[in-house]
Amino acid sequence: MKTQQRYMHAMALTIGLLVLLGAGQSQAQLAIHCLDVGQGDCTLIVSPTGGTLLFDGGTNGRGSDTVLPYMASLGLSALDYVSASHYHMDHIGGLDEVVNSIGIDSVRAAVLDRGWSYTTQTYTGYANAVEAKRTTILDGQVIDLGGGVTVTCVTVNGNG
Repeated sequence: MKTQQRYMHAMALTIGLLVLLGAGQSQAQLAIHCLDVGQGDCTLIVSPTGGTLLFDGGTNGRGSDTVLPYMASLGLSALDYVSASHYHMDHIGGLDEVVNSIGIDSVRAAVLDRGWSYTTQTYTGYANAVEAKRTTILDGQVIDLGGGVTVTCVTVNGNG
């Protein structure tokens, strides 16, 4: 439970930093969409210049019935980055559905996660879908989404 609380605090801090970084540009153009995927998380960040990051994808089925329709409503058929916080079903369950639907080549930069592996069917589906673009994110790594918006990895695997 403490690890999950630390993760939530780090995510809130990161989103807060994103808002502050975007404020110097055109705050109305920075969009942070927190999608209701039931149990779990799913956040879509769109920078003022259109750079995108999908962070988590909710449970199995939510990629198809929630994330993809929401992306379509925004006119998005590709993403710059996809990122997974950790490998529990309520965080990665929908990511393979999104990636398989838009195609791995429509993830323009990378799929970022903590590395190593996990032993569930949901993880296997995720890993197979993202394999071609999968990269282990590093502590302190900065992702530039454009328009003055950057995302910084605060910690990986509870380090830092």
